[in-house]
Amino acid sequence: MTKAYEFSAETRAFLENIPIPLAVYQYVEDQIKPLLVSKAYLALFGYGSCQEAVFSLGRDLYRNVHPDDIARMEKSSYGFATGDGAYDIVFRNKRDDQSEYHLIHGTGRYITVEGASIAFITYTDESAEPGSDQLVKAMLTSLSGRNASSESTEFSRHYDDLTGLQNMTHFLDHAMVGIGKIREKGQTPVVLYFDLCGLKEYNARYGLKVGDRQICALAELIEMYFGRDRASRFESDHFVAYAREDQIESKLDALFSQMRQQGGGNNLAVKTGIFRFDHDTARLTDACDRARLACESIPRTDVSAYAWFDSRIQEDTAIKFHILRNFEKALENGWIQVYYQPVIRAMTGSVCNCEALVRWMDPEVGMISPGRFTPSWRRQVRSISWICTCLNRCAATTAG
Repeated sequence: MTKAYEFSAETRAFLENIPIPLAVYQYVEDQIKPLLVSKAYLALFGYGSCQEAVFSLGRDLYRNVHPDDIARMEKSSYGFATGDGAYDIVFRNKRDDQSEYHLIHGTGRYITVEGASIAFITYTDESAEPGSDQLVKAMLTSLSGRNASSESTEFSRHYDDLTGLQNMTHFLDHAMVGIGKIREKGQTPVVLYFDLCGLKEYNARYGLKVGDRQICALAELIEMYFGRDRASRFESDHFVAYAREDQIESKLDALFSQMRQQGGGNNLAVKTGIFRFDHDTARLTDACDRARLACESIPRTDVSAYAWFDSRIQEDTAIKFHILRNFEKALENGWIQVYYQPVIRAMTGSVCNCEALVRWMDPEVGMISPGRFTPSWRRQVRSISWICTCLNRCAATTAG
């Protein structure tokens, strides 16, 4: 049976009085065992004495940690304990005397002491006022060999600097834990994809800073209605969140209403795609992509709206992919055909002109109308002359 390492009285006194929030652990008999903490650790996490902290950590390592961060911390802690990489994590913690959660950044490394592998983990409060922890950060720099800047690079790796929401990578890595909890309760999760309408033109007219305020306004409402832990800014003005299916439409209506009321009624409209994530085997990336397709199915509008992903959107997506993949092939094989419709002069009853109508007669999917394939053309064309060239080729093929 492996025994926990015991520090000498002198070493213990030195570590407990070091002016850095420090906790020392050892992995013993498949358990993470706390050995000691510093007095600075007590101040950060709200313990009365070193003995109290060690005893409490021995019973619950994640006291006062935000519930949605515990699973991620457990995975990181046990991975670190079993030798799978370094310990470097940002989590939320709220002492009993605090009204809001603080962002805590923990970094750790193993040090071999008399043959025993001991984990030394230091902590900084990323929510503290600027300048309040410069001594701690300076000492952490010397201990860890890393640059502990005033703005945590670890925070930037996981969260968006403008809105404070998770970035896309962090969301995709961790959202399935929360989605799984929704399913465990017998409820159905949905994935939401948000997009501000006309932000590019808005930026051109009012400037990027004003546009950023639109992005932040939407981010705050998404956080309010769905929670910071369930939301992410993927890029630009595109956001993704997950939630329970029940009352999702009423929540979106309330969000749209509040977005419209803010900014004197001048805020941009919001489009939202909804995907019912009811299959355990579906990948989160696929769920996000289907929510995006539902969002893109909404026509450009000045009024906020939402759309559910359904079989129609799935079919349209498949057709668009088929069109883009087979366009040149359709031209070469004469699948795109031109039909001429005469234009009759009313006064004389004679033909004075003709109108060219194009149809795509596809051997695999059947007739594809111009209303379905010309929008895909517009995304691909380089000039009007290019379209004319294609139509001429179609006409020549039809005439032949």
